[in-house]
Amino acid sequence: LVTPNLHEARILTGIEVEDLDGMRAAARSLVDKGAGAALVKGGHLVGGEVVDLLWDGTQETIWRRVRVETVHTHGTGCTLSAAATACLSRGVPLDEAVHEAIGFSVYPNPAQDQFHLNFDLIERERVKVDLLDMHGRLIKTLADEDRNSGINQMKLNPGYLKAGTYLIRLQAG
Repeated sequence: LVTPNLHEARILTGIEVEDLDGMRAAARSLVDKGAGAALVKGGHLVGGEVVDLLWDGTQETIWRRVRVETVHTHGTGCTLSAAATACLSRGVPLDEAVHEAIGFSVYPNPAQDQFHLNFDLIERERVKVDLLDMHGRLIKTLADEDRNSGINQMKLNPGYLKAGTYLIRLQAG
């Protein structure tokens, strides 16, 4: 699975990617060039809607959602790619993995003293959110609570953290 944004898709394919038709052509080109599947991320499209397009060589799937108005967009595509990879590593089928990943977001990115974590649950489940260092060591548990099915948003305050890169582990079930 390759997960380019619009600019990266243009560099990789030579195709102008400014709308859904360009995303479609770029995704097909990437698969034709040897990628197993291509998720062209449309976060940089103009307008109030974010559109992502997945082409797996036989089936096209499009996700549309309202754009979150924020200036803190750095790393959102990387978060989506990492979430999809985490799902795939658990054996989740490709289209489901991308769907789960699209339902997961962290903002602002970079976070200051608090951040929002959005995710989608199929059923009511216990959710645990841990903050980890780059070696996977637990710094602190930020939440451990029951959450309802559907789209969930958690506003979390990790407390004072020195500047750096941290991991968030979201466990449900």
